[in-house]
Amino acid sequence: MKKGLLFVAVLMTAMCAMTQEKFYVYMNDGSTKEYAVADCDSISFTEPKVPIRPECQTALDAEDNWVTIGSQQWLNVNARCIEYDTESEAYVAGITTISTSSSSTYSPYYTDPTTAGRPGYMSEEQFGKLGLLYNWAAAMGYKDAGEAQGQAGAYTGNRQGICPNGSHIPSASEWNALATALGGTSNACKKMKTSTGWKSGKGEGDNGFASLPAGYAVGSAVNLVGSETSYWSSDASSGNDAHYRYLECSSSNLSSCKTVKKYARSVRCIKD
Repeated sequence: MKKGLLFVAVLMTAMCAMTQEKFYVYMNDGSTKEYAVADCDSISFTEPKVPIRPECQTALDAEDNWVTIGSQQWLNVNARCIEYDTESEAYVAGITTISTSSSSTYSPYYTDPTTAGRPGYMSEEQFGKLGLLYNWAAAMGYKDAGEAQGQAGAYTGNRQGICPNGSHIPSASEWNALATALGGTSNACKKMKTSTGWKSGKGEGDNGFASLPAGYAVGSAVNLVGSETSYWSSDASSGNDAHYRYLECSSSNLSSCKTVKKYARSVRCIKD
């Protein structure tokens, strides 16, 4: 049955039983579809489905996109949404979407590295694996630069931000717990990285985290795709800087760093 059909079971069953030449279906978008009664063998009915957010085609909420490591559950793909989910702090505050940007500002933006001609251009196939790059304000779901810069330390509690309902941006302590579960920071990186997709220093890829080298962005310029990746933490270190975790092809260490919030990096979500 086509999406958006609005009709009543009893009415449609009766119409199929009649000898009318055609019946008409009125769509949600205002259009009308007509069908020949002679073609009506049977009709089935399903509950209407909530529309999938078009920017989240990988169905981030699906259970098979989550992996258990130690006592935590992590999303095994990078976030690629430009809309905040319905329980996000941003959505509740009336902010539903993030804008793309070609400049280095503190305002919430994501970098679209699939645009041909930009530095670091990636193919659609790569994008399907690597996701989008967000500055810290967009990842955290802050409404503007002032709000993002207003957080100068660790965030208290969970911050959903761009993550799907039921999950949040991981804190520094949650990243530390992941590293511990993977044998410590000196071994975690190679366990988190996939066994393919890296220019060098490939990982073991045996725990399901499946980290790929998405690079990072300064405005629209995407750098080091294939060589490194980094993930935001919810903890800020100052008004201008925030903490992130860093993986590169030449090291097995999961490094903890800080950088300016206006740079765009990957996001991995952890369940509440």
